[in-house]
Amino acid sequence: PGALIDVSGTQDTLSQVAAGGLGNVYRTLLVGSSGGTLSLSARDGMFLDGAYLAGAGTGATDGVFSLRFNDNYGWNLEGAQQEEHPELLEARRLTLYQSTDGHTELWPEGLSESVYLAGQANIDSVAYNGQVRLDLTTLAEGGFGSWYLQSLGEIGFEGAIDVTVKNQLRLDSPNFVARSDATNVQLSAAAIQIGNFGAQTKGGNWVFADPALGAGHFTATARDIGLTGNFAWSGFGETTLASRGEIHLDSVAYSGLLDSGATGNVFNGGLRGTGDLTLAAARVSPSTYSDFIVDLSSDPSATLRIGHAEGEEALGPQLSAGGKLEFKAANIEHSGLISAPLGQVL
Repeated sequence: PGALIDVSGTQDTLSQVAAGGLGNVYRTLLVGSSGGTLSLSARDGMFLDGAYLAGAGTGATDGVFSLRFNDNYGWNLEGAQQEEHPELLEARRLTLYQSTDGHTELWPEGLSESVYLAGQANIDSVAYNGQVRLDLTTLAEGGFGSWYLQSLGEIGFEGAIDVTVKNQLRLDSPNFVARSDATNVQLSAAAIQIGNFGAQTKGGNWVFADPALGAGHFTATARDIGLTGNFAWSGFGETTLASRGEIHLDSVAYSGLLDSGATGNVFNGGLRGTGDLTLAAARVSPSTYSDFIVDLSSDPSATLRIGHAEGEEALGPQLSAGGKLEFKAANIEHSGLISAPLGQVL
């Protein structure tokens, strides 16, 4: 606790040669370097109580924060071992929240860091294994320009969240969950990617759970939004994805059952969710040869709205072709632009 990780860029004044009327002349120029990349990865858990600095020098790009919460597939526990340590087999859960009155320490109260590091005390695995809590205030204050957050089990949103990321924000998980009906998320970035970029199935079954009903709110605003792979969207009563440019729906390749019943390479994607969903963009479209479904059919009162976004930008010709989009919901309201050249819209 209290540690500072500094991957900031820097800047300095350099002399640059330039051609002049009477020969070469030198002028001073302030040159900045980009912020660095901080990558964190773990399988059992993390306690993220430190602070960060990742801003860039003048004219350069701010740094990148990458968090990867690995899966538990590597635990080959059998029989009595599974009964003794069931927590090791639980799905990995990354919870995103935003502190407003200063960061509250996440390290277990009463556990001495020095005693733990000396091997004389253990962390309560039942309480903490498979859990990571990330305070988004620390990332915003650290000046990171891009955030890449991955949990191969679940990404949950807790409480009120209102953050802006300068460049790219990627949320990667098979399951996205509002922790309570009070969850209210506002995300803004130049580009936002949401989806499951990893394994789509395990043991022949989907890696995502059935979506659950809830009353949380989620809004994402960007110049470009992408939905990728197969994932579940749970606990939100109202979701709005607003892109001033395009919302593109992308498939991923994985081994699965083909229409013929044989096993082979499958290429598809889908958002399975509950609650009302609004897709607002200059254009909604699949990538080339993608097969993507937006499925709200598990919620009998859900409404899917496809419309235009405020401040839309002019788009060039669509270069993707042969894609397939399918929309399933109890109620569908369409007033926008869906484009799938040489493809299908169902």
